[in-house]
Amino acid sequence: MEWFAVGPARQKNHYGLYVNVAEDGRYLSKTYADRLGRVKVGAAAVTFKDVDAFDREALVETLRHIGRISGGAGAG
Repeated sequence: MEWFAVGPARQKNHYGLYVNVAEDGRYLSKTYADRLGRVKVGAAAVTFKDVDAFDREALVETLRHIGRISGGAGAG
C-alpha cells in the first residue's frame, strides 16, 4: 500500500501540513521543527495560521529532503 509523503489540510481554525516521511525513525517535521518558523510541530503534522508563518527557505529544504527520501518527482 502506498501513502502520501506530504499532504496539506484545511482545518476549522488553522492549516496543517502532514509529513509522513521519516529518517532514522524520526519524522522530518521534527527534524526541521526549530527552523520552520512560527508553526506548531507534532509528530507528523505541522500546523499554522497562514503560509507566512513558515520560514520559506527551511520549508523548501524540508520538502527537498522529503523528495530525496521518498523518491518523489523533482527531488533534489
